[in-house]
Amino acid sequence: MKLIAFTPVWGRHEILEIWVEGVRRLRKNFDITPAVMVSNRDDYWFMRLAEGQGFYPYVFSVPNNPLGRKQNIGLNYCRAINFDYIVQISSNLLLTDKGMEKLLEQAPAQVISFGSAYFVKDGRAVRFIKPGHKAMGACRMIHRSVCEGNNFMLWDDELNRNLDHSSQQRMPPPVIVKGTHVVGVKSEVQITPFENLEKLGETVDFDKALRGLGEKEIELIKNL
Repeated sequence: MKLIAFTPVWGRHEILEIWVEGVRRLRKNFDITPAVMVSNRDDYWFMRLAEGQGFYPYVFSVPNNPLGRKQNIGLNYCRAINFDYIVQISSNLLLTDKGMEKLLEQAPAQVISFGSAYFVKDGRAVRFIKPGHKAMGACRMIHRSVCEGNNFMLWDDELNRNLDHSSQQRMPPPVIVKGTHVVGVKSEVQITPFENLEKLGETVDFDKALRGLGEKEIELIKNL
C-alpha cells in the first residue's frame, strides 16, 4: 500500500522537528512518502532539513494563506505521485505504528478516520473524543479515487478554519477506527488552543499519551 504523509507546514520549527522524527519512524515499516507544503517563510529552513532526511523531491513552496488553497495546491502536486491513500499528518501530529496498522486494516474503504486523539503541552495531556463519536481530521486517510473524483480539490480555497468539515462534504462517510493512536503536540500558536481541549476532554497521564511513539520523539516532546 503506497501512502503519502500529506502535511502543510508553517513555522513551529521545534515541533516540526518532532514531526520529522515521527515520519522517519513510520517509513521504517510502511511505504509512506512525505508530501509537504511549505510556506514561504520556512522554505530555506525546512528544505535543508528535508533534504538531509531524504524527503525530496516532494517538498513544495506554497503561500500559507488561505490554508484551503494551500492544501488544494499541495494535493494537485500529488497527481504525479504514485499513491493509494493520503494520510493527513499535520506538522504537529504524530501517528503511532499501531495507528497506521489500524488504518490499513480498513482498506479499501475510501475514507478512514480516528474518533479521538491525545493532545500534549508542557507536561500535560488530554484525550479528546470528537463529540457524537464523529470522525476527526487528524491523520485521516483518503483514497486516491476520492481525490481524483474531486479533481484534486478537497477544500474550499478561501477557508482558514473548518477545513475538515469543508472536505467532508466532498467525501463518502468515513470508517472510524477505534482506539487513540494520534498525538497532537500543542504550542502557543494554534487554531484550537490546548486549554480549550482540556475543558472538553479527559485529562490523562502524560507518559501514557506518548506510548507508541519513538524514543527520539518522546525525548524532543519532553524537552520542549
